[in-house]
Amino acid sequence: MKPELAAVVGVALLSLSILGCGSDAPVGPTEGDAPTPVVTPVATAVTLSTTVLSFSSLGATEQLTATVQDQNEATMDGAPVSWASSAPSVASVSSSGLVTAVADGEATISATSGSAMATGSVTVDQVPESIQFDREWVAFDELDVTDMVLATVIDALKNPIEGAEVVAWTTSKAEVATVDASGRVTSVGAGTAQITASFEALSASIGVTVNIWDPLQPSVIGSFTSSRDDIAGYITTRAVADLNGDFNDDFVITGWTGCRPEGACGVRNPPVPVKLFIRGDDGRFVDKTLDLVGQEVEAWVNVPVIADLNGDGTPDIFLGGFTDLPAAEAPSKLLLSSGGGYSVVEAPHLFFWAHSAEAADLDGDGCMDIAISEATSPILMGDCTGNLFRSGYTHGTGRPLHYEKIPIEGADHVLSTPGLGAHTCFGDFNRDGSLDVVTVDSSTEIQDGDGWSLYAQDGVVLNVDWSSSARVREVYALPTPVRDRERPLGQLGSHDMRCAVADLDGDGYDDIFVSSAIGDVYWQGLEVADWDSQFQVYLNKGDWTFEDISDSAFPGRGPWEVPGFSILLEDFNADGVLDLFLSGGNISLTGGEGGEPNPIWLGNGDGTFRRGGLPDLVAMAYTGRDRVVEFADIPDNVVDGVIIGEIAPLRRATGEIDFLVPVTSRAGYSSAVPSGVPTIFLVFIPAGVHS
Repeated sequence: MKPELAAVVGVALLSLSILGCGSDAPVGPTEGDAPTPVVTPVATAVTLSTTVLSFSSLGATEQLTATVQDQNEATMDGAPVSWASSAPSVASVSSSGLVTAVADGEATISATSGSAMATGSVTVDQVPESIQFDREWVAFDELDVTDMVLATVIDALKNPIEGAEVVAWTTSKAEVATVDASGRVTSVGAGTAQITASFEALSASIGVTVNIWDPLQPSVIGSFTSSRDDIAGYITTRAVADLNGDFNDDFVITGWTGCRPEGACGVRNPPVPVKLFIRGDDGRFVDKTLDLVGQEVEAWVNVPVIADLNGDGTPDIFLGGFTDLPAAEAPSKLLLSSGGGYSVVEAPHLFFWAHSAEAADLDGDGCMDIAISEATSPILMGDCTGNLFRSGYTHGTGRPLHYEKIPIEGADHVLSTPGLGAHTCFGDFNRDGSLDVVTVDSSTEIQDGDGWSLYAQDGVVLNVDWSSSARVREVYALPTPVRDRERPLGQLGSHDMRCAVADLDGDGYDDIFVSSAIGDVYWQGLEVADWDSQFQVYLNKGDWTFEDISDSAFPGRGPWEVPGFSILLEDFNADGVLDLFLSGGNISLTGGEGGEPNPIWLGNGDGTFRRGGLPDLVAMAYTGRDRVVEFADIPDNVVDGVIIGEIAPLRRATGEIDFLVPVTSRAGYSSAVPSGVPTIFLVFIPAGVHS
């Protein structure tokens, strides 16, 4: 074939080949052509998301990413990358590229893929952020005694900064306490002072309290008299906190008109006094209501709440309504701290029938919020200025929770309206950094034929998304209360009253403690000899299930041998394990079995408790009664008409615990009150009297 013809044929064949592209027929090389070589991508370049990292705190992290490219500059997704640090003691790097600051210094982080590598420089240089003390305050009960305070300069993640030493110590009141250049504090005189430590531009202060008190004796420190005589009980509810900054407990107390014999609570009840008792320089408690508020205070309150609501660093007091009276007649009230005292703010828009209330920063904005335990389950969202905005839980439909029947995970019954029971408490049960909600005595229902009927009054746990209108993600049931295990549905023996949340077994998960009273006795006038209650301990298993260890939590205790329903978890013997104070009263002084003689049970660290053998509650009750008899000149024939209320522990700055014993008398006697009108006497019993 002539060369010219061969060229024409080749062009024709090439054109046919191009035109055939995209057809279904396979097209391969013609006989004699060489196959196209397959080029394997090879990593030739690595690029880091950043090449310069700086850390000012140990433990700080930054995620690096590496992009790998081949010889054609194409990104190689999924290409293996190995990470290394030239100085792991300064900055470490994980297999995924997470860099962590370990110590001051410099390091180089390298990312390698095949023969390609990229590096980034890391500098760790701790920056002083604040000064941290080794305790919350310093306390003395003698003069000329010293105590060494340790102050540590720390970075933003609270790591000590080596070589950064406090260079100056000063005192605000040398007549109370002095401090030397090493931080040694010496008690000089009674009162309070501030000790300040300084480093460069940083400074921090710690409070010092010097309690120089003469020996204290049991005494009556105040009394309440009801304005009504047609109520079944007249008891006290109180909140304990340091109100004046001296690290000694003070308390807010109110008389509660209780429940009527026919069983209704909070119905047409009158307002009751609210008193602020402050511990004086002599160690004695004094009613300072007029001095701090400028007026007598009355409210329709069940349980007062103490929290910093206006963001000024001092406690405020919330008095939520517990009444069926119209809001305009019986508003909730706020006592907001102002200029060393309190201003009264009436809040008729915050109207409730509140069995109880608890404060916490629920939505994580740094401001205290309040959850109310009542039928419509309101939440009061705070703005750190003293304003509370009424809100509420919602469900997936966006409707308020109390309008819904909410499925309970793993159960055949539902959470129903009316809402969320007698008490609310908070814990992070799945350790996601957000608070979950426990409510006790919540109404639940079960479908019965074509309708719904009462299932129980149970404890439930709510997993709440606070960033989305307090939306309840799921509801989980707590185990059946002890008293309801053998009872038919709808015939309930328990009336869950209070809950508390803490890690009781040391596994890092919040556990739940619940106290219950006998419902069918509680509503019959608080008959003291019949008053009875049971505690329940639920251990969190970490998967939204809770193990009921109530039967074994109190070895050696009778099945219902408990003095009341209030609870306080605190480390009373300083062994690092939470203990339990059965902060109840209602001790029988009329020949009944009475209550637990030793109210403090010491924790074993596994959710169980042992008898503490500490203050004798029964002896304390008799001392309280005797002091009232002397104070009010009660005739012998009516002495047995007194009732011991909830005994409250009051901690001193130095750690000792005194007690407040409310003693209620309904008897009539000429030297005090008319016949049948309840009066509460507040008896102070100092530490050591009944140890």
